[in-house]
Amino acid sequence: MLFYLPDSIDIARASADYLSAKFEFDNLTVKVDGQCQIGNRNMPWLEAASEDDDIRILRVGHPERKKKVDFTNKISAWIQS
Repeated sequence: MLFYLPDSIDIARASADYLSAKFEFDNLTVKVDGQCQIGNRNMPWLEAASEDDDIRILRVGHPERKKKVDFTNKISAWIQS
């Protein structure tokens, strides 16, 4: 499951706790919470998983005005991992 959220979204609202409560995921565990370089820019990047629901979540910034090939490659690599 992918969430594209701009930098202006409050980080607390886009946190794993918020996503877990909002979408009723059980036992959501954060794997990565930080930023990821895509092209020359850093974007918000949060990876989480719920083993109970057998789901992986990626919260990443919106790709507007970013290098689309770099962005697509990064998202594709996460999906394939």
